[in-house]
Amino acid sequence: MSGIPKCLNDDGIPFPSHLMLNCRMDIPYILDPVCASDGKTYSDVNDMARASCQKNIPLMPVQMGKCRFKEGLCKHASCRCLLMSGIPKCLNDDGIPFPSHLMLNCRMDIPYILDPVCASDGKTYANMEMLTATSCDENKPLAVRHKGRCHDSDETSKNVDPCKFVGCGRAECRLRNGVPKCIDGSGREHCNMLMIMIGAPVCASDGTTYGNMGSLAAASCRKGTRLTVVRKGECNKR
Repeated sequence: MSGIPKCLNDDGIPFPSHLMLNCRMDIPYILDPVCASDGKTYSDVNDMARASCQKNIPLMPVQMGKCRFKEGLCKHASCRCLLMSGIPKCLNDDGIPFPSHLMLNCRMDIPYILDPVCASDGKTYANMEMLTATSCDENKPLAVRHKGRCHDSDETSKNVDPCKFVGCGRAECRLRNGVPKCIDGSGREHCNMLMIMIGAPVCASDGTTYGNMGSLAAASCRKGTRLTVVRKGECNKR
């Protein structure tokens, strides 16, 4: 009845509510916890069904197992978030994950704050919020290896990908003729980058000293020119 389970009498009619009989349901002693759409963990689906009847609200199972709100990466999500198989997902107002085709279950705000972290996929993310959104977008669990940027032995070589040293928020960094560009969902390019401000100064191919590889990558985008590292350290020092 409107998504709410109710017990019927012998005539197939729901018991009057005041008799308190329409929710008398036998619940087997089988512990198989389920996380329901009200954000609570029930011992099993039968327990959830009885609660739905008693509270007179429709309840749906969100996932098997205990509810894991604000655990793991969900601590860094701006939406009401549930950790599902280690992957953060946003929930709708009914406490249920958005259908994947609506592209709403990963709508998370990413602040322009530089606090780099090295993740379990070997990539550097500008901050925990960026890592959380990526885990959701790519539907894969991610964990933090350590604070700071992932270390690359060839980070100042000519062949290093400058996109490793910048973040583009919800856009994606791609190379255009060797120049890093942020590409949004509509294909538009911009240089509104989060620079990972870690690392030593480098002397670039334009004769300019940049504080680190993040600064070099952002300058390359703004100038529309491919920049490579000539050597580590300042240009005017040998």
